[in-house]
Amino acid sequence: MSDLLGGVAELIADPESGKLPEYYYFEPWDVEKRPDSVLAQAVSDGIDLASDEIRKHIGADPHEFQRGYLMSTAFMRALLAATQIGKSICARVEAITITTGEAPISMRYDQGVVTRVKRLITPANIRRFGRFDSSSGKFIDRRIVPQPEGWEEWNCGYIVGCGKFPEQKIAAPGDEVWIGTWQRALNVYWWPGLGDDHTRLIPKHLIDGNRGVNGVDVETHTIYTVRDCCIRIITYESGYQRFEARKVQEGIMDEEPIDERIFQALQTHCRLLSLTMTPYNGLTYTKKILFPDEPSPQCKVFHATMYDSPYQDLASVNQQRRAMKPWHIAARVWGMYAEATGEPFFDREKLNAWLSRYNMAPKLCVLVPSSPFISVAPLPYAPSDAKSLIDVSVSSIAADKDNARNVWRVWEAPQPGVRYLLTADPAEGSENAEDAADYCAATVWKVPAQEAQDKTPKLVASIRSTLETIEFSRVCLLAARWYNNALLAGETRRAACNAAFFAEAKDWPNWFFMSSINDATQKPQRKKGFDTNAATRSSVFELVSAWINEYGESDYPNIPDKDLLKELSACVVGKKGRPDHPKSGSLDLAICFGIALYVFKNSPDQLEYQLPYTEEQLQESWLQKMFGESNPNSQYLGANMPEWR
Repeated sequence: MSDLLGGVAELIADPESGKLPEYYYFEPWDVEKRPDSVLAQAVSDGIDLASDEIRKHIGADPHEFQRGYLMSTAFMRALLAATQIGKSICARVEAITITTGEAPISMRYDQGVVTRVKRLITPANIRRFGRFDSSSGKFIDRRIVPQPEGWEEWNCGYIVGCGKFPEQKIAAPGDEVWIGTWQRALNVYWWPGLGDDHTRLIPKHLIDGNRGVNGVDVETHTIYTVRDCCIRIITYESGYQRFEARKVQEGIMDEEPIDERIFQALQTHCRLLSLTMTPYNGLTYTKKILFPDEPSPQCKVFHATMYDSPYQDLASVNQQRRAMKPWHIAARVWGMYAEATGEPFFDREKLNAWLSRYNMAPKLCVLVPSSPFISVAPLPYAPSDAKSLIDVSVSSIAADKDNARNVWRVWEAPQPGVRYLLTADPAEGSENAEDAADYCAATVWKVPAQEAQDKTPKLVASIRSTLETIEFSRVCLLAARWYNNALLAGETRRAACNAAFFAEAKDWPNWFFMSSINDATQKPQRKKGFDTNAATRSSVFELVSAWINEYGESDYPNIPDKDLLKELSACVVGKKGRPDHPKSGSLDLAICFGIALYVFKNSPDQLEYQLPYTEEQLQESWLQKMFGESNPNSQYLGANMPEWR
């Protein structure tokens, strides 16, 4: 690391001779031991700061935060924290230090070394460090009082070393640091803090004024620094391809990019990677990255709550907390992932309690037919050796993990003589999971026996899949066959993917029929499948809400699917009070849940129908449905159409 340039070296040698640029006064902080009152408040808010996961990946308090982040040389570092407590300032300081080779004073000395540089006297420093007697150096208090000009009875003490900034993190001459952020943050925070000549944190002598216009390029949001290096600010809105231009020293993500491809692009194009974020978006892909099953020395997470900031007092934090919506507290105050953000549509506290209380691990399996088949139902003129789906049996093969394609989560295998209902919500899907517009989803429900005292339907299997629609339809048909030829209630209208699903599965002999009124003729009509229109969607979610309200927080809700519970917890109030999901979430399983409840309530007669089990009976039943009682013998063209004769 080079010496300070020009006259700055003289200021450090004789700190009384003048004032350094603001950048050099930065002192990072770590989390101190938390008082019992804070821990109790966390528990009250449903946050466990002493969980096994926190202890394994972050550690018990006291632990490192800003200082740990800046001193760490791990490939991936994350500042996971509450809002407005000093995440982004660390990223700014690191970007400047890495490109210029010039560190703040505190990061030039071993930890604990008291320098000769006085701290600035500011309300923030008084709140954090306090006031000290200028002659004796004794601590006075933390009262924020004005100091008369020229009066030096007290000060805020001297800068203390926090450890020397690792030289291996300094960029080579000509290298770059990329900062990824949202457009609004660029305009409000990053460009004023780095690119604006009047407000930027970078000392003027560390800007290379010979490049760009006075050291900056406004169009590309580039700041040129000494050593032929530069800092580029790239917005997430510009797309992940913008982060794949070249290999750079460090990529800094300021807040979480919704598009995971941005994270992956930076991961493969940077020698160092960092993420500073408040988990505003609820549970997303970054949760698994920052909290893997086993800690990695190349991934370090540094965490702090709003209560940990030395620049905020307890009363101020409590006042801010009281003004927040309950569903914002986990992220904004505690800096912790929660199931969702936004005004909850359902009882989120109850749903989160169920998620944490019940162990609902399913068996994972793939369904396979006993032999190939050419159609869903028997074809009347097919060769004798050509089989249909209802000519073959289906069995399950255990899977090691959920591949989000053809693996079912099963809580109960089919039982002889039991009726089942399969509900499906098709989507476009994609060969690549990250390109899927939405998940395809399906659930299987056990129909209570007529003589059973408990009339509650039971969820026995579910799937969330990124398969394309037609392939997903085939996966659902195998499950319907496995579950005793289940009644199939899939969405078949209002979208191209629904039509594609129906086109593949239309010959299934046990479809749910939905009654409606024809708009043109006003005659009643029955069509295969479920129509999720404005009226039925409202009814679907009302039934889901009624189900949730029926159970207490300490009751088992008869929903063993954690992904379904997470979707319900994430469901927020959208436009016109309608249920909606956050940007990074979905309601696919929730729709399947609601369709099942709709069928159980409004069409119990269709659930009573039990399709025969033997191949012969199935074929006879299917032929009767297609052709009526008469045999489907060959006829002349139009022989069955009187008006053609």
